[in-house]
Amino acid sequence: ISLFGNQLAIAKPVISPVIKFFKQCHPNILSANYKIYDNVKETYFKSKPLSPEDLQKKIAACRHELSESAFSAEKIKISFCGATRRKGNPNNKLNNFLQSVVKNSSDITQVEVLLAIDPDDHLDFFIQLKKKYANQLRLRIVIAEKRLGYENLHLYDTLLFPYLAKNTRMICDYSDDCTVIKPGFDNELLKIDALYADNIYFIHTRNTQRHQYIGDVTEHLQLLYWAIQAKEPASYFPIFSKKILDIAFEYAHLHDTKKEWSPIANAWICDCYVDILSTYVKKLGLDRIHYLDMITMNKTILANYQYPDSVTGLTPNNRAFIKMLNNTTLDYLHKLADAVIKHAQNTI
Repeated sequence: ISLFGNQLAIAKPVISPVIKFFKQCHPNILSANYKIYDNVKETYFKSKPLSPEDLQKKIAACRHELSESAFSAEKIKISFCGATRRKGNPNNKLNNFLQSVVKNSSDITQVEVLLAIDPDDHLDFFIQLKKKYANQLRLRIVIAEKRLGYENLHLYDTLLFPYLAKNTRMICDYSDDCTVIKPGFDNELLKIDALYADNIYFIHTRNTQRHQYIGDVTEHLQLLYWAIQAKEPASYFPIFSKKILDIAFEYAHLHDTKKEWSPIANAWICDCYVDILSTYVKKLGLDRIHYLDMITMNKTILANYQYPDSVTGLTPNNRAFIKMLNNTTLDYLHKLADAVIKHAQNTI
C-alpha cells in the first residue's frame, strides 16, 4: 500500500493494465467480490487533496456540468428522484440501479433520473458516471450546499424538485441500493396515469397485503411502524403523481411554518408518509392506490436486515419515526389529504 502512496507515478502504469485485464476477463471479480478495483482507483489514483478554496472552485465548476443534460426533456413523463453517497458507503449500487432503468424501460426518452449528492463526496466519480450515461438517459445530478445526512433525505428531494421535467406525470422515490426489475415499467406506470385526468394517484412498488392483518392503518400507526419495519417492509420506493406534489407544495406554502416538509414528508421515511397520506385520502372516499411490483432492494442488504419479533418494545429510538407518529405531523397529513380531496372534487 505504501508503494501506491509514495511511488504513484510508477504504480499507476503498472497496476492499471492489470486491473483492466482482470475486468475484461471477469467484469465483476474485482469490483463486486473483492472491492480492490474501486478502492485502488479512488484511494490511490486520485490527485492530492484540494485546499478549501480550490475545492469550492471545483464544486462550482461541477454544478453546471452535472445538473445539465443533452437528453431532451420534451417526452419525459416519469421522474426518479433520490440521493446517494459514494464516499464511505459500501452499499452504494447506483450504477446497478441506472443500468436497470435503461435495461427495463420500453422508451427511455420517457424517463429521467434526478440525483442529489453531497459537496464533499467523490465528485470525479459522478462526473464519470454522467459521461457514461450521457447518451443513454436523461440524468441530472444536483450538488447540495452542504451535507444534509441520512436523517434529512427528504430535504434532498426538495433540492431536486425544481429540476423536474415540466411535462412529468409522476415522481418515483428511489435509493442507490435498489434495482428496477419489471420490464416495460414505464409503459405500465403510464397506463395507471392514463386512468386519471386529474393526475391524482399513488403507486406502491410492491403489495405488502398489510390490510389483511393491520386493518385501518389510520387507527393503528404503531402497527404500521411494525408492519413497515418488521413484518412487511414498506413498498420501499413510493410513487406519487405530479399533481399530488403540486398540492403538497401549495399546502406547505401556507401551513409549513417551520419549513421542514419536503413537502410530502418531514423526515427521511418518505415511504411511510406516502403510505399514510394515500390511506387518509382513501378513507375520505378517494381510492387512488395502485400496486406495481417493479423495484426491489439489494439482496445483500435484505439478507442482513434484522426483523423485530413483535410490536412489543418497538418504541423506536429514532427521531424520524417519533416525528411521524407525532400528533402534529398526523394532523398535517390529515389536512393535506383534505386538500387532495378538494382538488379532485374541483376537477370533476
